[in-house]
Amino acid sequence: MKRALIFILLLFGFVFSINVNAKSEDLNYSSSNDWLVLKYYKENHDFNKLYYIAQIKEHLRTLETDKMTEYHRLTFASIACGLDPRSISLDNKEYNLLRIGVFDTKTENLLEKQGLNSLIFSLLAIDSMRFPDYNIENYYKRSDIVQAILSKELKAGGFAYIGTVPDPDITSMTLLALSKYQNDLAEYRVYSKRENKIINVRVKDVIKTALDTLGSLQGEDGDFASFGSYNCESTSQVLLALSSLGVDPLKETRFIKNGNTVLDGLNKYKLEEGKYRRGDNYSEIATRQAEEALLSYNQYLNTKRAYYDLLPEFSENESQKIISLKTKIDAISDSTNLDALYQEYLSIPYRDRFYIYNYYKLEEKLIEKGIALNEEKEYPVVSFENLKPGNYDNEAINQDLLNVKISKYNHYLYYLELFDVLGRNDDLVKDAIVSIKEEEIKVARLNKQICDFIEKGEENEEEALAIKESYEALRYGGQNYIENYDSILLVLGEEKKDLSFYIYFSLIIASIGLTTALVLIIIKRKKAKRL
Repeated sequence: MKRALIFILLLFGFVFSINVNAKSEDLNYSSSNDWLVLKYYKENHDFNKLYYIAQIKEHLRTLETDKMTEYHRLTFASIACGLDPRSISLDNKEYNLLRIGVFDTKTENLLEKQGLNSLIFSLLAIDSMRFPDYNIENYYKRSDIVQAILSKELKAGGFAYIGTVPDPDITSMTLLALSKYQNDLAEYRVYSKRENKIINVRVKDVIKTALDTLGSLQGEDGDFASFGSYNCESTSQVLLALSSLGVDPLKETRFIKNGNTVLDGLNKYKLEEGKYRRGDNYSEIATRQAEEALLSYNQYLNTKRAYYDLLPEFSENESQKIISLKTKIDAISDSTNLDALYQEYLSIPYRDRFYIYNYYKLEEKLIEKGIALNEEKEYPVVSFENLKPGNYDNEAINQDLLNVKISKYNHYLYYLELFDVLGRNDDLVKDAIVSIKEEEIKVARLNKQICDFIEKGEENEEEALAIKESYEALRYGGQNYIENYDSILLVLGEEKKDLSFYIYFSLIIASIGLTTALVLIIIKRKKAKRL
């Protein structure tokens, strides 16, 4: 009896939960998911990388834009998926996102046209794995981009997307982009709005002024405002920038107001279950940016790579070397062997020296002692490992290939990538994609035909029958994408029932029948026992 009841409950549970979607790590393409996969990469969170690579390629196939930040964001997402952004194979062509979106934009001035935002993310993109410059005339070099950013500094210090008032968001983003250059010796010749003349300036000087300005913008609760409104996102951007620069928000007095730190300011917007709000309501964007900022702060505390540093994580030996050197610099005294300490600093690869956040203390002492400063910039060859298939359900793939559906188009794109990695024949996958695209064209035409039919207002049965024939000829789930088909059936005196009606009705009848049968069995057994 007990087993029978459990079975009945399970059956009814299935009937009434048939439309509940299972959680999946197969992410469909969106700009917000580009940022999400970057966060997953930094968290070492597993997701279906090949599936998202297929999504990136499909987006690239139709991407026509003069917004270079599209290519910068795709660069981060590609790297997060293990895909080299300089070599994306698509339709027998090779796409180089860095060449298209950064290096080969100088002639048309595409970075400057989009403004400071584009300059910032172009620098973050090429520095994410320290991709080397191209030695090609009329191509941007990273030094050109750094100089262009420095020239945007406001008279009051800091930066803004528009206008002359420093904005905490754009100032923080600028600091993120410049963070890898804070120890550089190079000087840039720029026009200073503060001094009203052309001067030579180092990146560290602009960073210091920007931090001073940013600190002055902090509210009494520890948070930050943009366009007059205190908010979670601006506060998150500040924490992200400070963490990348090695500025501890719990100790740096410029970022403590009324006893409140940036972390206190961020916590002001925290809701239950780790979510964050914009205004009074939960915000997905605010939550994601807060999580990014807190992750970045945790990376800083644990001597791990900064948020936009996408190189493989430090080994234990590398992180200990950084910690040891910073400790020695903080302990500099008259008896310190500065030459030896400086050589220890230079032994760290150039690409990682910006993690010696207190290098300025060593530099001051070296200059005092007249010790020559040296800087050799090396950008080693960047390589990527071969893509891996990850976990996949072979039976589900075979079923999808036997029963092709428009609704699973993104799955077929993924299977194409998967089969390529596995070295499997992909003819069936390609056939499925072709079939779906052909049906999509038929769906678009039929929707247009129905729309025209309705607009004419004539109940032409012959035309309605032709439309019905076209509708019934759709083989790959295209019928689910036809609009206003009920109007055609009305003309023909017919009525359309949703497929789910038949499914639910059949399941309910089956469950009633099964319940009746079980009850009869139980009654029979009870009678038998009495006899």
